[in-house]
Amino acid sequence: MKSYKNTIPTLKADIKKASQREEELRTMYNNYMLQVQSLINQKAIEAPGERKPW
Repeated sequence: MKSYKNTIPTLKADIKKASQREEELRTMYNNYMLQVQSLINQKAIEAPGERKPW
């Protein structure tokens, strides 16, 4: 019974950390998708078949 009392706060802390990681991953995913969409839009605006000089 005593071990349960020690385990519950640990589990609550783990759940909080997992929730924070989930939010960070969601933000990272949204930023990535925004970046990909920007690249797609940029390619669509550029003249087809025309290459940029490097």
